[in-house]
Amino acid sequence: MLDAQSIYFQAYTGGVLDREACGTDINHPVIAVGWGVENGKQHFIIKNTWGSDWGEAGYIRIAATHGGFGICGINSIGVYPTTN
Repeated sequence: MLDAQSIYFQAYTGGVLDREACGTDINHPVIAVGWGVENGKQHFIIKNTWGSDWGEAGYIRIAATHGGFGICGINSIGVYPTTN
């Protein structure tokens, strides 16, 4: 889950999003599908639900930060499947 109300998130078209001003009001579910490094910057690869016309064919790369809420609040809430 992350903050999708920010103009930085909504207007994303490519690259690694690294805007601390993105916000941390958790309001939108996404799926983390991987991670990578570009120009020495670690980032999460996130699949969004807005379709392939948004972002990088439906994906966004968000800078991985240590501690705090993270970019767009990406570090705030994780949901993990469980088994009985």
